[in-house]
Amino acid sequence: MSLEERKEVMKQIALEEYNNGGQVYRIIDTGYIDHIIEKVTDKKTKPNVKSVVDRDLTGEEQFVMLLSETLYYIENSISSLKHVEMNLVNMLEDKVPEYLLSKKYWGDNSNIPYFTYNIKKLMVENFYENIRYMYLDHAEMFKEEGITTDLDLENEEDVELIFQYLVKLVWCNYDHQFNIGNLFINHNLYGKDIKNKTKEETEAIVHRYYDSQFDMLEDYYFSRINAVNNLLGWKDKR
Repeated sequence: MSLEERKEVMKQIALEEYNNGGQVYRIIDTGYIDHIIEKVTDKKTKPNVKSVVDRDLTGEEQFVMLLSETLYYIENSISSLKHVEMNLVNMLEDKVPEYLLSKKYWGDNSNIPYFTYNIKKLMVENFYENIRYMYLDHAEMFKEEGITTDLDLENEEDVELIFQYLVKLVWCNYDHQFNIGNLFINHNLYGKDIKNKTKEETEAIVHRYYDSQFDMLEDYYFSRINAVNNLLGWKDKR
C-alpha cells in the first residue's frame, strides 16, 4: 500500500469511527506526520479477550486509535490548552514516537502506564529542549518548580516533574495561547524557517524570540501560580 493510499484509509477510519475524527483527519491530511505514517506496518494488533473489539485491528486502525487517544489525553490533561490539533503536529515534527507504531492495545489496562508515560514524554520533549536552551535567562522560574538541565526523559519521575510544570505554565497563561504554542515548537526547528541569514544572525533571532516568549510566560507564572496551585490542588513549593 502506498503512503497516499494508507492515508486515505486512515482518514476514512477517523471520520467513521471517532468523535474527534475530524481532528485526526486534518492531522493526517496535512502531510506533517507522513514521516511517521510511512513506518506503519501491516502487522495486526490483537485486542485483549475482554475487549468489545472482536477482531484484530489493522495497522491503519491501530494508528488512528492511538492518534485519537493522544488528542483526547492532551485535551483532558490540560483542559486550558487550545489549538490541541496544531500543538500536537508541532510536537510530532521530526519525531517518530515508538508508542504510535506499537501493537499494544489501548483497551488493555495493563498497557495504560506505557501509553501514559509515552504521551507525557511526547508532550514535554520540545518543551524541555526549550527550557534547557533558555535556562540561564529564566532560571528563577525553572528552579521554582525543581527543573534542572540534567533531567532524563527516559526517567518517568523526571517526565512527570516536567509535565506538571507544563500544566501549571499553561494554566498560568491560559489567555496567551499563541505564546503557549511556542512551548511545543523546538527552537532548533523554529530556526530552520529563518532564511537569508548567517548562522550567527539566525541564532540571535531565535534566542531573542524565545527569550521574549518566556518573559511573558514568566510574568504570568509568578502572578498566578498561587491561584493555579489552588485550582489544581497542588501544594505550592514556595
